[in-house]
Amino acid sequence: MNWTIAASITGPLLALVGVVAAALIGRAHGRKQAEAAISQAAATIRQAETADWAAYSSELRKDRDEAHRQVRTMQGDIRQLSIRVDAAEKRSESAEKRSTVAEERADAADTRYRAAAAYIQQLFEWLSHRVPGESPPPPPPELAGHL
Repeated sequence: MNWTIAASITGPLLALVGVVAAALIGRAHGRKQAEAAISQAAATIRQAETADWAAYSSELRKDRDEAHRQVRTMQGDIRQLSIRVDAAEKRSESAEKRSTVAEERADAADTRYRAAAAYIQQLFEWLSHRVPGESPPPPPPELAGHL
């Protein structure tokens, strides 16, 4: 074999090896770039998801804090209303007691009034029998219809 034949065979053979090696190297490099791009995209997605989650969590915390604030406000309002209701119940009980006492006094006064009116009628009858010809003085206008 001479050098010209060897060179004519080895030249294209080396070119073939170079093309195959370049393809393999390019493929490996392309795969690395694709994997890097996928990894970068995944990281970007994770960051976006993390940011979305952080925003969502922040909104939830704000809503929860606002709900707690409203509950505390309502609890304070309920305590104040409870105090007012208790005071109103005490005033109502006191008024009921005073009303009961007033009714008892009114009943007792009415009973005494009727007894006094009956007694005065008996006195007029007794006086009219004891002192004939004399008439008693007229009753006051407030008692005119009751005697």
